[in-house]
Amino acid sequence: MQTPVASDPWARVTIVMVAYNSEAVVADSLRELASARRILLVDSCSTDRTIEVARAAHPRLEAVALAENRGYGTAANRGIALADTEFVLAINPDMRLARGALEELVTAADANPSAAGIAPLLINASGQRELDVMGPGEISHAKLVETPDGPFCTWFVTGAVVLWRREALDRVGGFDEGIFLYNEDADLCLRLTRAGYCLVLDPVARAHDAGGRQHHA
Repeated sequence: MQTPVASDPWARVTIVMVAYNSEAVVADSLRELASARRILLVDSCSTDRTIEVARAAHPRLEAVALAENRGYGTAANRGIALADTEFVLAINPDMRLARGALEELVTAADANPSAAGIAPLLINASGQRELDVMGPGEISHAKLVETPDGPFCTWFVTGAVVLWRREALDRVGGFDEGIFLYNEDADLCLRLTRAGYCLVLDPVARAHDAGGRQHHA
């Protein structure tokens, strides 16, 4: 008999959203997360109405207002430390998760217990795929010409939207807080693979870029 936890993927996930001056995009992102049981918005000293707009968009949202902007990794680690679920979905406020994507990501995580992170296929504001991959020892991303039919293992997933296994993040110490912004996701992926985990990209799950940019300075 299936347990209630296993039957509801949302009950196994805490949403962690790091924001900085994101009032123009955050409401649309949160509306796609209406089924979330817990959402932690970690605000990196926004000077606009990000927190107020976010609270109006999702009544169960918990806002964590940081006293200092120390970059994405520090803010993400703060939110992850407050999570008490098996998985954390880290999602930027300019990303919109497609219907059914969260359920698909959790299913892929269950099918790949050694995976530290499962990422969806990103669709940019022009409707085009953002399917960049990088192999060990490579220093630049390359775009895949064809979209795979199903989930595949990789050593890199972009941090815009990732379902992270919290145990894996705890084991490697989360994001490197010495990296203010950019490539903190590549660094984390490298340390996770070196620790023996794999990473999975699941093109069945989709996330859409609203066209905004997430800055932290």
